[in-house]
Amino acid sequence: MHPRSLAAAPVVLLLAAAALGSAPSASAAGTSRPTGRLLVTVTGDAPSAASRATSALRSAGSGARPTETLGATVAVPVPGAATRRRVAARLTRDDRVAQVVDEQRAVSRALPSDPVLRDQDPLAPPPTTLAWWADRMRLPQAWRLSEGRGTTVAVIDSGFDLTHPQLAPVVDRALTSQVAGIPGTARTDEYGHGTHVASLACSAFDDGAGTVGAGGRCRLVTIKSDLYDLSVARAVRRATGLGVDAIVMSFGTDGSRPASRALRDALVAADDAGVVLVAAAADVPTTEQGWPANVLQPTGTGADPDAGIGLTVTAATAAGSRATFAGSGSQISLAAYGTYADSGGPPGILGAFPAGTVANEQARPGDEAPATRTTVRGDGRYAYQAGTSMATPMVAGVAALMRGANPDLGSTAITRLLKRTARRGSGWTEGLGWGVVDAQAAVDAARRVDLRAPTATFSTTPQELRTPTLELAWRGTDRSPSPLVPSGLRTVELWRSVDGGRFGLVGRARRGMAVEVPRGTVRYALRAVDKAGNRARLPTKRSLVVTRR
Repeated sequence: MHPRSLAAAPVVLLLAAAALGSAPSASAAGTSRPTGRLLVTVTGDAPSAASRATSALRSAGSGARPTETLGATVAVPVPGAATRRRVAARLTRDDRVAQVVDEQRAVSRALPSDPVLRDQDPLAPPPTTLAWWADRMRLPQAWRLSEGRGTTVAVIDSGFDLTHPQLAPVVDRALTSQVAGIPGTARTDEYGHGTHVASLACSAFDDGAGTVGAGGRCRLVTIKSDLYDLSVARAVRRATGLGVDAIVMSFGTDGSRPASRALRDALVAADDAGVVLVAAAADVPTTEQGWPANVLQPTGTGADPDAGIGLTVTAATAAGSRATFAGSGSQISLAAYGTYADSGGPPGILGAFPAGTVANEQARPGDEAPATRTTVRGDGRYAYQAGTSMATPMVAGVAALMRGANPDLGSTAITRLLKRTARRGSGWTEGLGWGVVDAQAAVDAARRVDLRAPTATFSTTPQELRTPTLELAWRGTDRSPSPLVPSGLRTVELWRSVDGGRFGLVGRARRGMAVEVPRGTVRYALRAVDKAGNRARLPTKRSLVVTRR
């Protein structure tokens, strides 16, 4: 088998398993499925696609013939799943065929059934839903790419009301980290802040009730804290030890005193472990955000997309401007929605809230504006609240979606992509940092970062030679599970070892090459390289053994 020509123009060929009208119907709530066709890309000009397809099929041992042509696309009946697999395997070894994949029939995408995504907010002009912020962040589009399955977000706050139907199904652990005793247990929230914040990161998703979290189907770890410096440090370390994907810190100080070494070390260790750290900017219009925000994005670093060990989040209005109450300046990384408007409209962001009366409903001097309790379809366990505290869990939820789409991404890559894909006018600004988070753009960018090595396998079998020349053939593939987008195979390296010696590089080719085989026992090994530069370790134990006398 000779290496394929890379110069030939690709032509797409459809091999139909049945007539077009017999394909299974798509269901809005169903799962995508194979149509019974093979999508085959052949080399050559479009006008000759049908004849090349017929020749390739004949070589593959199939007597099927094209029955329909649309430009360079031809349909060929090949009935039976087993037959299709066999034909596809043979076609991949044909120089006239560049690629063979099973065609999938997509299903209609439906908006999750959470009512806040549909119900009109009575305090806002129509059409404005109760979760208007999700639409503006393009979360429904992001959820079509990744629903956050398998990810976990830790929230260090005043605890959660774990009787709430939007939180109880998604909480994995409820912990405490305190120096000074505060009321209740890890499963209660006497203040109300933690319940509200957590629900904006992760909530029961697509359950037909209540609110929605940015992270879709992500899970929660609650760590109830008195927010003492040492308590926060301990909470960060506990969350890191549990392997969470992101930590929400919707709290801070006035910045008059630095964070302790213990807290700084805990945050650095979390970032080193791949945890995405997200902290709220100040809820006053200041350029000093206090800790932990000023540890994650130190003074003077906001304009550098590669600087910092996490994200400091300020609050934007529905119009996309910085909320007048929110922090700004060089410690700001980016923004998410923290209120509907500076005046008028809903009094904040809608989220879950404890059932009983809590302290966060009462106005107190020096505190943020109190929460405003409301109902969602008759359930009174919800409230509006404005603040950078509300914007912060939204960003952590999007980070969870990104990790769900691409588990290989580290925290630095995620924070960098969030900054680079945020909606902004021109570069970084003191008001909104890199801009308002764009969930769809961030998740789409995450799934296109290829960090997985391709593979290659020999088509040639082990043998004993009496002549010095051998035609080696192999197949390289670069595949990734959906929704990841592989960069594509670039080349395959051929390595050789003679009589147990060290492996040395022989050459590079996509499909195979003719080699001169020295006398003795020769082992050949393959290492594929993709267009992103990924390559696995040389698989010497899976070598091809050739003996020449």
